[in-house]
Formats: sequence, structure tokens, C-alpha cells
Amino acid sequence: MLRTKRYLKLGALAAVIAVLGSCVLIVDSNGGSLFTDIQVGTEYTGQSIGANESNYYAFVAGSNLSGVHNIAVSSMTTSTDWYLYESQTSATTGGTSVQSSENAGTANDTANAQLTPGKTYYLVVKEKEGKTGSYTLNITN
Repeated sequence: MLRTKRYLKLGALAAVIAVLGSCVLIVDSNGGSLFTDIQVGTEYTGQSIGANESNYYAFVAGSNLSGVHNIAVSSMTTSTDWYLYESQTSATTGGTSVQSSENAGTANDTANAQLTPGKTYYLVVKEKEGKTGSYTLNITN
């Protein structure tokens, strides 16, 4: 049985945290997943972001034995920061991030993170200048 646990307002996007047994599923106001699945090693160019909004991504850490991943948000047309989380709930409620990059203006936001291979992580990119824009996202290991 699916029951709604909490309603969140995320910028202009509303989300619902639904509980199915012990599984938590975060969906947008249309019932779709709030998180866009992305792949390590694929460059995502032209990612659009709204003024004062956040984009949500989920990815599985690569199998590199060192576990080191480089997370880069570049080619920004507006100022953004990013935050990496180990759970969907932390990502949507502003919990403690395991890594982040907060640079001024449109300087590239890049950092390395030690991640557990095969584990799913959640990345949030936030626009902070109050204007729409775009960026390139790339996670490598």
C-alpha cells in the first residue's frame, strides 16, 4: 500500500515522498521520479536550470578500484553550486552532503569524491543568481 509521508516544496517544483513498506520513493507533482538517472563517464551538455531552482540527478558509482570520482559542472551561463548525497531524502531536504562545490559566479564547480563502487548517489545542482541558465555535467572515475 502506497501512502504519502511528506509534501515538500522545492523551488517551483512540488514533490511527494511516498512510502511503500520500507522503500522510500520521491516523485514530482506529476507522479514521475524527481531524479534524472545519469551515467558515470557521460557528458551532459546544455542542462537547463530555472531561476533559484534545483536539478536532481541519480547515478551509480563506477567500478574504479580507487573509488575516486571527479564531479564537474562547467560551461555555466548562471552561477550554480552542487551537492552530493547518499540518500534521496537528504538530497531533497538539505541534509548533510558527502561532497559539494560552491564557487562564485560561473567558475567551474569541480571536486573529487571518494565513492563506494556500485552504490547510488544523488547530485543536486542549484542555481543561485535568480536567473535561468544552462551548464554541462560530467562525472568520471
